Amino acid sequence: MRTLLCVCLLLLVASAMGNQDEPSLDEQWEQWKINFEKQYKSLDEEVMRRAIWEENKLRIDAHNLEAAQGKHTYTQGLNHFADMTKEELSRIC
Repeated sequence: MRTLLCVCLLLLVASAMGNQDEPSLDEQWEQWKINFEKQYKSLDEEVMRRAIWEENKLRIDAHNLEAAQGKHTYTQGLNHFADMTKEELSRIC
């Protein structure tokens, strides 16, 4: 229960931060871009995609924490769609 409260608090803080990049994720972001050969047309687009990627990463991390507690039977991971919104994904899938 305490862990779930911490996850909820983390999500609330991340949401309150809006589109600010989380500096502690810089290395993971750069590695993810290399792994999936991501390049963006402008700095504005990269900032937007980074914010979406961070939101998706937080959601995935929360899910995987719950999976480790036995609440789910599978884990999730970041793939080449991690910088896309659900709406964008629904248009291509």
